Amino acid sequence: MRSVLGLIKPKQIIVGTDFAGEVVSIGKKIKALNVGDRVFGFKDSGLASQAEYLTTTAENIFPIPENVDLKTSLSGV
Repeated sequence: MRSVLGLIKPKQIIVGTDFAGEVVSIGKKIKALNVGDRVFGFKDSGLASQAEYLTTTAENIFPIPENVDLKTSLSGV
């Protein structure tokens, strides 16, 4: 684990694996999402989901229903 996270301290100190927010950019091949869509997901391929921005695959992203706010979507309700 130390080789992945860093020998003395973590290489990235941003923690978290679940996220919610708005799509700000998408790849050319992505058809199911649009910029501005409210989404949530789980990024288990490391940490850093509490960063201001993150990059992930479309398989890790799910739409947030209109009647659910971002705070509720992260609390697991």
